[in-house]
Amino acid sequence: MIQSRRLKYFLFLSLAFISLGKCYAYSSPLINQEASFIEVSAKASQNFKADLAYINFSIKNLSNTVSEANTINEQESKKIISVLRKHRINSKNIEIQNYRVRPNKEYNHRTKKSELKGYEANKSYKVKIQDLSKLDLIVASISDSDYSEINNVFYDLSDREKAKLEVYKLATRNAVNKAKTIVAEIPSIKLSRIHRIKDSFSDFVKPVYKHRSNSLRLMASSASADEENSFTNKDIKITSEISISYFLESAE
Repeated sequence: MIQSRRLKYFLFLSLAFISLGKCYAYSSPLINQEASFIEVSAKASQNFKADLAYINFSIKNLSNTVSEANTINEQESKKIISVLRKHRINSKNIEIQNYRVRPNKEYNHRTKKSELKGYEANKSYKVKIQDLSKLDLIVASISDSDYSEINNVFYDLSDREKAKLEVYKLATRNAVNKAKTIVAEIPSIKLSRIHRIKDSFSDFVKPVYKHRSNSLRLMASSASADEENSFTNKDIKITSEISISYFLESAE
């Protein structure tokens, strides 16, 4: 049994010099005055090659009446959907995210009143691209319409949970090995049962934002000249951090 304060202070000072990550030693009043535990934290990161992407775009048009705005928007939507289908995009991978028609008003400084200029129709889509080799061409095709505006393009994994589990296992092994390494330097104690586990993930993929269709079209068409401009061959970095607390007991 761990009995002396001297041992606890030694344990704390030993852990303070570990450079592999955050390590803490505690006296646990929830058990009894003599009970102690150690907490170790470890990270693991791994890059995964994206195997699908999403394009978020909108179709906008301004007309004199609501009916005309709806009609033009529907016509342009059908044209772009037809283009997507020619690229063998399955209809289930083309989702309408939002559709609205609203008055377009402009403030007249002379009359000090807002004047109706027409009605704006705005329909937003989300398209799932499973063949990344076609991503540049599809972006350029959508951008060819005078009514389209691409909001962003971002990458994803078809099995993100599997990738996260792989990184989680690696972080766990790192934490367990770290705890064993620390305790091995203190002959009078050994690891007992687990007290607590905490974990977190970071796997956010930053979208490519381009609000002007012409900029995106140029970006896609010049991909071969500048690889940094290409939408393809992007990696997704997944990071996992895990903290494991072990109760300690005497090695005697």
